[in-house]
Amino acid sequence: MANKEHRVKQSLGLLEVCGLALAISCADIMAKSASITLLALEKTNGSGWMVIKITGDVASVQAAITTGAHFAEQRNGLVAHKVIARPGEGILLAEAPSPSVIEPEPEASEMADVVSEAPAEE
Repeated sequence: MANKEHRVKQSLGLLEVCGLALAISCADIMAKSASITLLALEKTNGSGWMVIKITGDVASVQAAITTGAHFAEQRNGLVAHKVIARPGEGILLAEAPSPSVIEPEPEASEMADVVSEAPAEE
């Protein structure tokens, strides 16, 4: 239940800019300016536009989007921006990244230490 309440208080921020380099720069500036979570950096259809999707509390998302939009506008790359305060649960659930677990491969030295012993012949 606490996780559901946490999601309800989250806001969704969208910033659309021209070009991958500008999108990465904006995402960096936004992450440094406020306590937000970067959900995605996606290429949209046509024109080389990229959309940056972030979540966080309303004030943090608003601050990050304002900062990113100003940065993109100074570089003539701002397409659009929007903050959705407390979006419907289905929207954030659809956007939430699924956690992935990557297990490290054993190192060669660890693999060499494991020696199977043959049963003693009688």
